[in-house]
Amino acid sequence: MSYQPYGPPPARYNTMAIASLVTSAISVILTCVTGVGGLLGIAGAIMGHVAQRQIRQRNEQGEGLALSGAIIGWVIFVISAVILLLFGTLILKFWTEWDQMQDEMDNMGDHPDW
Repeated sequence: MSYQPYGPPPARYNTMAIASLVTSAISVILTCVTGVGGLLGIAGAIMGHVAQRQIRQRNEQGEGLALSGAIIGWVIFVISAVILLLFGTLILKFWTEWDQMQDEMDNMGDHPDW
């Protein structure tokens, strides 16, 4: 005696949605460790948006995974951009101070009181 399954088979999860969340999670780790994970965050966000469209067209599961991947990806991109901007400002400030200090040291030998 064989039993017939009840109802249609469950919808499968969208692979792109899973990849989006995994990519965005890796970008979080890279941002925490190195401060630079923004490009991977953008990739996760774009994959999340593509997955959302595929889920609607194919009637698949994973809308929450895709949305989470997109949100986390964009947040990490913004955080990485801020970190890079601050780091660049710090380097520029250091470079300017270093040049001023070098100029002052060069002028010390020309000072008549020395």
